[in-house]
Amino acid sequence: MIKEQSYFLVICLILLPLTGCIDLEDEANELVEAECKLVPNANCSYEDLSGMDLSGKDLSGIDFSFANLTWSDLSDTDLSGADLQYCFCDNASFENADLSDTNMFSTFLVDTRMAGANLDDASLLSAFLIGTDLNGASLRKANLRNSFIIDVDLTNANLDNANLDTTNVGVVDFSNSTLIGTTFIGMV
Repeated sequence: MIKEQSYFLVICLILLPLTGCIDLEDEANELVEAECKLVPNANCSYEDLSGMDLSGKDLSGIDFSFANLTWSDLSDTDLSGADLQYCFCDNASFENADLSDTNMFSTFLVDTRMAGANLDDASLLSAFLIGTDLNGASLRKANLRNSFIIDVDLTNANLDNANLDTTNVGVVDFSNSTLIGTTFIGMV
């Protein structure tokens, strides 16, 4: 039991800087600016981009793995083919964004606005969608296997051929959504 608690504490300490709770500052006590170039296919992994306005940009293929995008605005942004694994996207806006074919493995999407977003062929394997607005979003062929989907609005969403196997679901609104060919094996 003590060994398990030690591992949990180490993981929490490693992930704490990515939550936005700690500000990394330089010697002049000014916030450190992002070192990555915000262009297609750039490497922005581990960057703190919290609160940034990235709306309407072409960021296709960008690597945001382990990045902090909390409170950021990525509305109408092209993120097709991007890597957002282990990314913190709490309270971010991805409204009408193109997230097709993205890797969102274990991404945190708490109170995230994604209405009208294109998540076709996206991998949200083991992702955390809590309080997420996906009204009118397209999730055709999306992989949500082993994800946690709690208090999520999926009204008018297209989930045709999506994989929801072994997904943990609680208080989800699927009203007027299409679910043709969607799999739900072992969904809890």
